[in-house]
This record gives sequence, C-alpha cells and structure tokens, in this order.
Amino acid sequence: MFGRQDTKVSNARDGCRSVVLALMIMASAAGCREHGETDSIPQAGAVMVFVAASGVDVLEDLSVRFALDGGGEVVVNAAASSTLGRQIMAGAPADLFISADRDWARSVRERIPCVGDPVDLLANELVFVVPNHGVEVPDAAVDLDAPIPPSSWGRIAIADPTHVPAGRYAKAALESIGWWGGLAGRVVSTSDVRGALRLVELGEVDAGLVYRTDAERSDSVMVAASVPSLLHERIVYPLLQFQSTPEVEAFVRFLQSDEAQSVIEGHGFLTVRDSGEAR
Repeated sequence: MFGRQDTKVSNARDGCRSVVLALMIMASAAGCREHGETDSIPQAGAVMVFVAASGVDVLEDLSVRFALDGGGEVVVNAAASSTLGRQIMAGAPADLFISADRDWARSVRERIPCVGDPVDLLANELVFVVPNHGVEVPDAAVDLDAPIPPSSWGRIAIADPTHVPAGRYAKAALESIGWWGGLAGRVVSTSDVRGALRLVELGEVDAGLVYRTDAERSDSVMVAASVPSLLHERIVYPLLQFQSTPEVEAFVRFLQSDEAQSVIEGHGFLTVRDSGEAR
C-alpha cells in the first residue's frame, strides 16, 4: 500500500517520562523493549501508537500484520494509560492513543487537538485471580455475594486506583460488592494492571483483580471469579487520533476492519461495534 515491507514493533515501558527520553528509547535503548527489538530509528512516516499496557500484545500483533500487508511501520509505546496521557499532554509525538478508559481519553482530548471523535476499539472484563498451585479452582469459586472477602486473602493486588483505569475499575467493583472497606490496609497498588498480575504470579499476594485478557495469558494464575460488568463502569478502550497522514489513516482503517476485529477477539478482548455494545 505504501511500498514499505519493513516491520518494527518496539515497546517502551513506564520509564519513558519525556519526549527526549521516549525518542532515545525508540532509537537505542533496546533494554526497554520486550517484543520485536531492533536498534534502528523509526523510518519517516512510521505510525506512533501509545497504548495502555493491557493492550500491548494485541496492538503488536495488529501492527505486525499491518506491516506485512504493506501498510508500513508501526511503533508501539506501552505503559499505564495515565503515564501515556501525561506524556502526550507534555508533547510526546503520538499519532494514536488507545487508553484503557474514557476518563484519560477525555483528559487528553481536552488538551490536544484530535482528528474526529474517539472510537471505542476494544472492551474487557475484570476477574479475580489467585496463584496457580496446581489445584483447579472453578470459575466463580469465590462468592461475590459474601459480606466479606475470603479469609484466606491476606493481601490483594490491584492497579493504582488513584489514576490507573484498571485500578479505578477494581476499586469500583470492590465497593459495589461491599468489600472495599474490609480490605483497608490489605490492598497492594501497582503502577499498572500487569504489575498487579505479576504479584499474584510470584505469590507475593493472595489474590488480584485484573483484566481477563491478562489473566488468560498467564499460566501462573487461575481465575477465581468473574466480575459482573454492572458492578463498575464498562471497560472500553477509546482510540484517539492526532494526525491525519495517509499512514495513520490507513492504520486506523485497518484497526476497524474485520481482520483486525478477528485478531482482537483472538486475544480475548471483546469487540466494540457501532452500537457501542461489547460482545
């Protein structure tokens, strides 16, 4: 489509605090990248996508497919939505921003001019997870109608509820269930949802409240209960577009194509259709 077959997907993590540092990471800090590592500087016209940490795997997959189809290079920068939102508002060179909630998308949109309206691209669910000790735990083994959380839960990990979308959803769910007050002093907050998952994987906490897509990618945790979506705001990932170059427009169209929707579903996400409903 644009005559370029090269493929490069890099993943810069939370340490990317400024425009200069972000560019340095893309250019040379291979130690900050986990997938598709290269030391080359992104080519002119490369599409820069800032995506919430929970969406990095599916975006990397989509980016590779787009490039192999002749769509050109896509660079993926992943971190907590709050971290990315602050970077963009400080001037980081994002072409697209995929937040894990509407609040950060709204905050960025109020500060940075966008092309068109936000598009809800992905949807997700919350689940309680526990360490996998080799003993099968059926889904819904934890009774969410109980007045208090399980007595075996000494500590529970969630993303930071003060600014991380996954943490906000988790706190809202725990408040709706009636457990938030009883967990005072036992909640361990992390910088993003994958940090919470990691604590459960390592057995450093007894449970965690994370996205289903992250839980399903781990062999070290088991789902103990699914959280009904009515207990918190619906989890959607809005897409904001800041540039309207041919490369960016082509990638946005690809993200909404049937092929991309199939890939999204393959990664365990719910898709969001024109009606705004997840399925």
